[in-house]
Amino acid sequence: MKKIIVFLLSTSLVVTAMTGCTKTQKKVDNTSTTEMNEVATTQENDDVDTKETMSENALAYDIYWSKYDDLSDQNQSFFLGILGDEARAKDIYDKYFLKFNIIHEASHVIQRKEASVMKMAEKGDMFTLERKANEMAVAYWKQVDPSFVKELESIVNQFLDALENPVPKGQDMGVYFNENIGELAANPAAYGYYQFYFVKEAIKLDRSYYDIVKEHINPNLRDATKVVNESTYEAGDVEKILQDYVNFATLYGIEVTPIISIEEASPQIQHMNVSENPDLSKAIIAREIETIGKVKLQPKQRSHGDELIASLENISKDGIIVIYSEGHKELALNEHNRLLGMKEFYFNKYQTDVSLELALLNRTDWDKGSEFSDGGPPYGIPHVDHNKHDYTIYVPATDDGALVGFSMQYADQVTDEILNNFSKAGYSYEEGVKLFPKLIGLHEVGHTFVDALGMKDLEFWFNEFMATYFTYAYLAETDESLAKLWVSNGDVAFLDGRVPKYTSLKDLNELGTDVGVEEYDWYQKEMAQLAKNVYESKGIEFIDDVIKMYNSPDYTSSNTIERLEGITPVFKSWEKELNAFNQ
Repeated sequence: MKKIIVFLLSTSLVVTAMTGCTKTQKKVDNTSTTEMNEVATTQENDDVDTKETMSENALAYDIYWSKYDDLSDQNQSFFLGILGDEARAKDIYDKYFLKFNIIHEASHVIQRKEASVMKMAEKGDMFTLERKANEMAVAYWKQVDPSFVKELESIVNQFLDALENPVPKGQDMGVYFNENIGELAANPAAYGYYQFYFVKEAIKLDRSYYDIVKEHINPNLRDATKVVNESTYEAGDVEKILQDYVNFATLYGIEVTPIISIEEASPQIQHMNVSENPDLSKAIIAREIETIGKVKLQPKQRSHGDELIASLENISKDGIIVIYSEGHKELALNEHNRLLGMKEFYFNKYQTDVSLELALLNRTDWDKGSEFSDGGPPYGIPHVDHNKHDYTIYVPATDDGALVGFSMQYADQVTDEILNNFSKAGYSYEEGVKLFPKLIGLHEVGHTFVDALGMKDLEFWFNEFMATYFTYAYLAETDESLAKLWVSNGDVAFLDGRVPKYTSLKDLNELGTDVGVEEYDWYQKEMAQLAKNVYESKGIEFIDDVIKMYNSPDYTSSNTIERLEGITPVFKSWEKELNAFNQ
């Protein structure tokens, strides 16, 4: 029987498929061996052919495992020979392979996301990769189930006492492992000795999971060491063990490539590969998570006060830290889902990810935080802080902010055409303008992708326009109603006969948000209309055209409009209309 479970980032169990087929597994290093020699104490066929299987751009990874009762007679005999009787062999097998080593395999998935680790593999340093995967796994279990680590130590000592050290006297363990990986992997006793040795040495270390991943994976991760895990784990509950580990990793800011857990009898017992079924990773139909605990937020520059933000309630969901004012958890999770949709949409298109915090604040927290920091925009105007490797997006929790106020002051002055546009989007005027600040959170996600895709020094107006274009293109591709609402709100500015003081792109570039709150709102809404016009002619591929333009050697900020006009001829006329707006 084969059982397939799909996990995406920190989602819960979402896809279960049961089939009656049996799948043939590839042998390690294509070495011709007996079935007995393919016993895998921790044998992984990806560890040998690294160029073929280690890919940081993989859509998903398969982790194969099987229950003790499904092992071949030869494989069971291997464990019986060391452990003595069948009941003990099954118990030890379950605890090691269906509890501890599942985390070892998932740690390999985390390793393969990082380019620096990939380089280690390309250089053939499999010894360090295996050692570090075991260190990560041991540190994880020390944090979530310390009593299990004591059992684990007893288990590995039993195997080490029974197995012969394969390293010739006088030779370095690491060098020997790397130079003889093919032969070792074909010999379960020799390869197993190494793995059990790695685990024993990892247990001796006085290092937290954070210490290890900060050094080995990414130095800019957040510290979630103090998060309390109240779950308990039974050996063999592979889906729960895998899922909670993925959730755990995201608390540290680690992005985990989707994992497909496959229960299937195999001579290799347990291993991982780049997925042969990557489409399964897209079959996500639910996103629920049991929060492990509050995350200890890393200190950084936050426009609403680092101390205040760190004091608020927060949860980690799908790789996004969600921070919220008291009483607004449900709304915060709704807005999380909105941002996550756009984040995943562009990840799937560009295989580029961003690390996000969402701060949903009420007026009190918003204003209180601003008093003790450099300050942010007035309440109700979404914005984003960029802190080196991650971003904090601020969204108002209530409808009494500046943007809603600007639009509601025109409630008696909006034209029938504007009202009709809101209606076509499926909203009343009041409903639409109150939802608009939440949608601007997507605009802030757009900024993160502008940055992540390498366009780091765009002119101020161009950066704002591209963030808007990412937003409109995403909405147009996924939610026609919200795309219409986005543009409908673009009509709502200066309806009372007044005109903005500043209207040129030169003014916006030089003054930025200092053009004034209403003027800045007007600029943004004019860009929303432009985004719609550009999308109608170029579609989402306009983003690719801009990336190509930006990376061309002859591109400069002084020829931006001219170059954009070459992509689609609407920018010059749009700039001319801006300049003439207040004349």
